[in-house]
Formats: sequence, structure tokens, C-alpha cells
Amino acid sequence: MLTQEEKEFWEENECKNFPIECNGKVVCRSVAVVGFIYYEDGDKVFILANKRGSGTPDFQHCWNVTCGYLDYNEDGQQGTARELLEETGLEIDPKFLKLLYVNSDPQDSNRQNISLRHGYILSKKEALSLKFSTEKSEENEVEGIKWISLDELDNYQWAFNQRKLIVPMYEKLKERTIVIKHKMTLEELQNLQSELTNALEEINNKINVLNQV
Repeated sequence: MLTQEEKEFWEENECKNFPIECNGKVVCRSVAVVGFIYYEDGDKVFILANKRGSGTPDFQHCWNVTCGYLDYNEDGQQGTARELLEETGLEIDPKFLKLLYVNSDPQDSNRQNISLRHGYILSKKEALSLKFSTEKSEENEVEGIKWISLDELDNYQWAFNQRKLIVPMYEKLKERTIVIKHKMTLEELQNLQSELTNALEEINNKINVLNQV
């Protein structure tokens, strides 16, 4: 994270960690972070998205999941958490963000960025209690913030071809994670304990079968 002095220098000199171009050719690639934040409500799944404002360099007035550039002295989780706070008001402990994919394909990225895609599933209570805020964002960076149902993604115009990523990233997150949220009710914890107990029993049964072979 930048110190206050470094941040002031950055802002005063209009520094940007965009890729460097020379004669129209990119000569240095930057690292971007992307935060795929979901919540589930029965069979419905929602993605946290924001609408790009007039102050953004491209895809103005299109929707995107939270994204931005990695700052000096940050790791990917910290950078993603910072961008989420700046662009949506969501405050989340970086350690809860799961690295889902690293995209380094120069032909499949904006400005040839290397993108670190992180994800997390909030509880419904956490999601609906979130107070959207752009207080920490840059001027005219964010035009709107909302939860969008995955069933309605085609009703929106998406930046950076993110439409094709939202469902696969959710599926990847579900495959990899037994979701342990940082704020859970007693009932949620008991249900999770039951799921883990059943999973452990199944593992032990399979081990016993293999031992008998």
C-alpha cells in the first residue's frame, strides 16, 4: 500500500500504472486485479458490478466487475480488496479473496494487462447490508453500483468482455471452495459443520475401500 506521501506524489504528478507505449507499441505490461464478488439467494446468483463513469479512460458508461491496477507494495489480494473498497464501498479482509485465474494472454486482455482474478461469495445478509459508496474512488470513475442477477447479464453492456467471465468464475469458485464466510450465524456454522462431517465420512469410507484392495 502507498504511504500518504507516496499517494500525494502520485496524484500531484498524475502518475498512472498503465502500460507504457512508444510509437503506438506497448513496451511494458501492467498487472491488473479483478474482483468477482457474488451472493446467492436460493437458486439465484448475483454479481457485484459498477458502471464506469465519464472519468474512466475507456468503456465509459459500460458495466464491469470491480477492477483496476496493482499498486506498489501490494499483493493481488490487497489490490483487489482496495479496488473493491474504492469502487463499491465493500470492505473485505484480503485473505478471504480466492485467486481463481491468472490471465497472461496478450491477445485476450485490455492493453495486454496481466490480470489476477479473485473471487468471493458473500452471505445474502452481508450483500444486502452493503452500503454502496464511491467516496474513495477517483472523480467520475464510477457512475453506478448494483447487484446484477446472473440471469440478467445480457441486459447490460459489459466492459473488457467480462460478460463471458462472470459465470465461469462463479463456477470455478464453487468448485474450489467450501464457503466459510467471515460473518456467519450459528445456523450457518452448524450447517457447515454438518457438510464437513459428511465430507470427512465420505473420505474415510473411500480410504477404507482403497486399503482393502
